[in-house]
Amino acid sequence: MFHFGYNFGIRCYSLAVIIASLFSAKAKKRVRGYKNADNLKHFQEKKLKRVWFHCASLGEFEQGRPLIEKYQNDSGWEVIVSFFSPSGYEIVKKKALVDQQFYLLPDTKSNAKKTLDLVQPDLVIFIKYEFWANHVFEISKRNIPLYCVSGLFRENQVYFKYPFFAKVLKSFNFFFLQNDKSQELLSTIQIQNCLVTGDTRFDRVSEGAKKAVSVNQVEVFLNGEKALIIGSSWPDDEQQLYSLLLSDKFKQKTIIAPHEIGEKHILELLKNLGERALRFSDFDSSFKGQQFLIIDNIGMLSNLYQYGNLAYVGGAFHGSLHNILEPAAFGLPVIFGPKFSKFPEGDRFIKEGIGISVNNAEELQNAYQKMSQSLDELNQKVLAFVSKNIGATELIYKRISEEVKDQQ
Repeated sequence: MFHFGYNFGIRCYSLAVIIASLFSAKAKKRVRGYKNADNLKHFQEKKLKRVWFHCASLGEFEQGRPLIEKYQNDSGWEVIVSFFSPSGYEIVKKKALVDQQFYLLPDTKSNAKKTLDLVQPDLVIFIKYEFWANHVFEISKRNIPLYCVSGLFRENQVYFKYPFFAKVLKSFNFFFLQNDKSQELLSTIQIQNCLVTGDTRFDRVSEGAKKAVSVNQVEVFLNGEKALIIGSSWPDDEQQLYSLLLSDKFKQKTIIAPHEIGEKHILELLKNLGERALRFSDFDSSFKGQQFLIIDNIGMLSNLYQYGNLAYVGGAFHGSLHNILEPAAFGLPVIFGPKFSKFPEGDRFIKEGIGISVNNAEELQNAYQKMSQSLDELNQKVLAFVSKNIGATELIYKRISEEVKDQQ
């Protein structure tokens, strides 16, 4: 009965997406992706073993990217990646980060069979979450090894409330988990085939930090100083930051890379920060010793953390904390907003004493002052924390390789 209700819900959702595509560019891209599903037919020309990764969106792709790259560098495997969200599909396609990718079709029984007939995977890996029931059941039915990597569970999820969804999880061969809490939750539904291996993003950001390249304009702007780096800020973050940034006592050079780089938002930042602010695209012709540099392009942020000694990362004033591991890879302690319950790394940073969550502008100023007094010590503490947490990718890769080999 529940399975019938689930399938009915999927069909209703698919219809809603088609209707939404008349008004939404994002929905239109998904529908176009559905229509291009016939492109999957070329996957039938199979020459190597094939691993299929499913990533909900760009965040999950970045989470799984270290492992994806391991398989890309293994001459015995062909890598295929599917996405649910256009935000992941479009960016990965534009940057040509994988050889083959596709939109996952709506999770009906017929679509699950069609996808597996065409992709013909020898191994399937779901990153973090988004376990589509019919696809999972069909994979399991065909005895294809199925793994979850960087799994992360919360007690309010449906898997721990309804037997149907618990059955979905029980169809997996193994779970590689981010934290102990996830392992405890799986045990409540009698799933023991799991191991806490940590967050593969530590491997990703650590490698990224090693490959950082210099940015001439930023080095001229800083003139040897270290900056406060404000990364992926939203307007609600910026409203809390202005009290600090516009204070007469605040003298530190600051780089601001907002989440939204539309012209309207950039002009608003310039207006609020006044003559002490300069946008990156105007730097060469307009730099006159300004204090604030506003980044008005996409793709620079992770590279900019090398120029900081302290970071503020946005998103947690509305429940969507952005990546705080990227600044940590360069040794930066982090300040962030109050709503990060879906992002356990926030709690870890606080527990380790390398992160502070703030509720308002006053707390933000206090956090900045507190961290500024012991930055050298904190920078070393952050680097030690990151170093301690790398290695999950290699562990997972070896474990899966051994198990898949044994099953052949």
